[in-house]
Amino acid sequence: LGLTDAQQEGGLTMAIRWICLGTAIYTQAAAVLPQRAALARAKKVESITAHAVAFLALAALFRTSMW
Repeated sequence: LGLTDAQQEGGLTMAIRWICLGTAIYTQAAAVLPQRAALARAKKVESITAHAVAFLALAALFRTSMW
């Protein structure tokens, strides 16, 4: 394609960044699932705990949709 070495290296760097970003997003989204399962089994959950997990899940959803 006639790209210079600097352009090829920049593209590879961006590809690695996207792979790392995607991995981080999906890892965080998967980490919320056991927390949700534990809260579902609990008889009584404090409001602050439920809100914190809900906001973490919402943040992961927004990041995934923006990605």
